[in-house]
Amino acid sequence: MAKKSSAAWLRFLKNSLVLLLVCAVLALLLLLPLQRWGKAAWGKTTPKLEPLAPLNLRYVDKNDDPLQLFKEPLISVTFDDGWSSIYTSAMPLLQLYGIRTTQYLLSGTNANPSYLGWEQIETIKKAGHELGCHSVDHPNLTALNSDNLLYQVRECKTTFNYRGYAVPNFASPYGASNKQTLAVIKQFYNSQRNTDADLTNGIDEHDINLAANFDRYNFISMAVRQSTTIEQIKQAVNYTIANKGWLVLTYHQVDEKDAEFGQNPVTLEKQLAYLSSTPVRIVTVGQALESLGVGQ
Repeated sequence: MAKKSSAAWLRFLKNSLVLLLVCAVLALLLLLPLQRWGKAAWGKTTPKLEPLAPLNLRYVDKNDDPLQLFKEPLISVTFDDGWSSIYTSAMPLLQLYGIRTTQYLLSGTNANPSYLGWEQIETIKKAGHELGCHSVDHPNLTALNSDNLLYQVRECKTTFNYRGYAVPNFASPYGASNKQTLAVIKQFYNSQRNTDADLTNGIDEHDINLAANFDRYNFISMAVRQSTTIEQIKQAVNYTIANKGWLVLTYHQVDEKDAEFGQNPVTLEKQLAYLSSTPVRIVTVGQALESLGVGQ
């Protein structure tokens, strides 16, 4: 009888150990994907954040005289989408050449490592740059129904406001807008920026914001492409100076890839070095608009 009891007890222990091992393996298989998802969702897979150097303020931007849009030439440099390469490749150059930017960001991409995370956004803001909205996830707003249009425009602002960031200005994805989209944008933002400028056919009032053609809910910017030359940018700056206009340049990702609207770091540095060397004050979108009393 004792032998039977001992044998039964050993079988029980053996079965229990097998069951525990099976449970442990299953738990491990379940937890590993969750751990990976959690790291991606909270941005913990990215390496330690490199700090940004202080903004090397340009001499002309130390001028304490109030800005006077359309009574003096002004330049603004903007970036769209919030690509992570903006932090790693563009920001060191912007700080070096003393150029404050307006960053038009998507609110629904922060868990994607290809885009800026919240820690990077906070660092960019503290470094002296301005934040704006660019929708939740970059749809063509003109193709949306009224509910989805409202969601894309309003939710972007709501998300950034919840995080403690003011985002008073908007840039429509693809530069696409119409009467319906602008009506919604006007409910939440002080301005809307397009990308209508085309420097391939010379420079005129369709490429630079002038007092005579200015509309803060459809102000003009030029999307800088891989094919954009430094000479074209110089021509735009010269036209801006001659006409006391407002030149707005729009960049996207900064890397070695061949994306049409991307820019490689070497070319970007040449362009920023040139802009920094001009006698024109370089300001954020908000600063330019505030000189007209918008947003005050």
